[in-house]
Amino acid sequence: MSYQSLARKYRPRHFQDMVGQDAITKALANAIRLKRIPQGVIFSGVRGIGKTTTARLYAKALNCEQGPTAEPCNQCESCLAINDGNHEDVLEIDGASNTSVDDVRALQETLEYVPQRSPYKIYIIDEVHMLSQSAFNALLKTLEEPPQHVVFTFATTELQKVPETILSRCQTFHLKRLSLATITDRLKEILNQEKVAFEDHAIVTVAKEGRGSMRDALTFLDQVIALGDGQVTAASLKGLVNAASSQSYIDYIQALVERNGHGIIKIIDQWDERGIPLDDAVEEVAKFCRHGFVLKDLGLDALDTQLLGLAPTELEHLYRVADQSPSFDLNRIFRFLVKCRKDLDGSELDRFILENYSLEWCFDPGLPSLDDLKQLAEGKGSSPAKPESQQGSRPRQSAEDTSGTGNRSGASSGASLKQRWASAFAQDESKQTRPAAPIDTAPAPSPSPAKEPIVPQRNSEVQSGAARANSQFEPSSKLVMQKEAEAAPASGPPSSDAPPPRKKAISSVLQKIAASAEPKLTTDQPSAPQAAAPEPVPDQRGAASFPESWRALVDIWKSKMPLQGRILEETVPLAYSVDTIRVAVDPSSMAGAKLLHQEHRKRVVDGIRELFGFSGELLVESQESSVNQESSDEAPAPESLLQVRQKEEEAARQELFEELRQHPITQEALSVFGGKIDGIDMLDV
Repeated sequence: MSYQSLARKYRPRHFQDMVGQDAITKALANAIRLKRIPQGVIFSGVRGIGKTTTARLYAKALNCEQGPTAEPCNQCESCLAINDGNHEDVLEIDGASNTSVDDVRALQETLEYVPQRSPYKIYIIDEVHMLSQSAFNALLKTLEEPPQHVVFTFATTELQKVPETILSRCQTFHLKRLSLATITDRLKEILNQEKVAFEDHAIVTVAKEGRGSMRDALTFLDQVIALGDGQVTAASLKGLVNAASSQSYIDYIQALVERNGHGIIKIIDQWDERGIPLDDAVEEVAKFCRHGFVLKDLGLDALDTQLLGLAPTELEHLYRVADQSPSFDLNRIFRFLVKCRKDLDGSELDRFILENYSLEWCFDPGLPSLDDLKQLAEGKGSSPAKPESQQGSRPRQSAEDTSGTGNRSGASSGASLKQRWASAFAQDESKQTRPAAPIDTAPAPSPSPAKEPIVPQRNSEVQSGAARANSQFEPSSKLVMQKEAEAAPASGPPSSDAPPPRKKAISSVLQKIAASAEPKLTTDQPSAPQAAAPEPVPDQRGAASFPESWRALVDIWKSKMPLQGRILEETVPLAYSVDTIRVAVDPSSMAGAKLLHQEHRKRVVDGIRELFGFSGELLVESQESSVNQESSDEAPAPESLLQVRQKEEEAARQELFEELRQHPITQEALSVFGGKIDGIDMLDV
């Protein structure tokens, strides 16, 4: 048949015919001109941007009868044969159907044969990433040292699947996706040569359908010409492009800016009835949001308005919507649309997902805008509050929201926000400052001057937070609260001088912990009980006086050298005096690993001598041998200072647990609420 598709008919015949790939064509042409011809080349990029075409141009430039030349003549037999795809020295191989190592070996058997009529034998392997790993391995040696008359050119859409060993032996050229302006200009040039009438707005739409691919755009252009009876018009596109009008996208953005939920539902209904894919609609709306954001902040000069494909009235409408939108609203709408687009992938609830995102934007008040906060800080009032019909009961947006819907301006005015905060804090304060009924049955104390009411610690923190929040918006609120407290009746709640019962109970247990007994040691001379961790007193030589107990020595040592203090805590004290310190260690412990070695033990002795003027001897024994020598069946095994402290802490925690469980407040709570204690969580004391 005589007809040829536009994509094949207008395939580039020279390097200068390649549009949008100037850097690659220049590099190849200069390599041929300088006689620095690469024998292994990889062309990568998305579909329809000229990978195979560039490979054929490279082959034609090398095998032209006037070459190798950067400008093939396209008139000799070699150039014509390559254009027709039947040159015997240019072999095109489909990598998707020839993937095995046997196919590569069969190819290698032909490498030794010289070209029949051209300087080079050129192998073009399309979709090379489809080759198996064994096939790639078979190519390695050939690519590293190919025959002088052989050139390999590869084309792939997934460069990441090509092994690094192949990439390192070839020159890689990345063909970029074509811009909308490049495709539009090329389509107009082709239509002028074909003498086909067209509308500029329709050509922009066809170029958008190409999505960066010239071949896809030309294929779609063939359909449009056939449907339009030899013309390219916007009317002929309606039957092929299942997309809404640009005006509906702008109306949707305006409804989002105005937070008009009813208008948004109506527009989504129209899209759904026309069968418009909602993921495509979201993409288009996001693009228009971006255009409006740029127009608002940078003006019309920042965009090529012709490439937007908008009529003058539509462009004016978009500019008006962008100009009236609050600061950064369009940018935030863009972010939530991008997240919505991700959730639409593969979902059957596309309409409900889009409606949910849109209505969440409309009805969620979010955080106050920067402009409102600035006005509040300066005391200049704020924008009027939203109508009551739009306020209602709505969930507030978290400050950590990542969907792009939080922290929006215009969502709630500064005045309504201040009123809500002040009302909430006033109610909270009225509840907290109300005196509780006394639990104790003792006679009430005599009236005394009014003092600050006792409230639980948690409520006091809330109260102080409320006072700080109110002080930011009402500078005189703190003074009013103070005057109301001064005007309160003298017969207020009991004095705050007495500590709360819970604190008193915990304090008594802590005192018992501090007064806990020290571990019993076998000492050469008696010593009186000492408080934990006494401060060393320097003697005449400048060193601290020698502690009277092993526990005191370890505490002082730990305060000076924390990292080594744990080592001494793991030891079992056997004898302690100014002349001799004898301890036992578990060989498998960290203390045993250190103190059983003479070098480390010497450093410990030097440290004790430096701190306390110790001139005696430090004896370290293995815990197994010391237990066998000194312990009997009746006597308990000696314990380390760490074990003693752990037992003391556990006993103190258990005692505190019992006191809290038996405390009158706990018992009254059980009686009032009719409950039982499932468990008590205790913080470390």
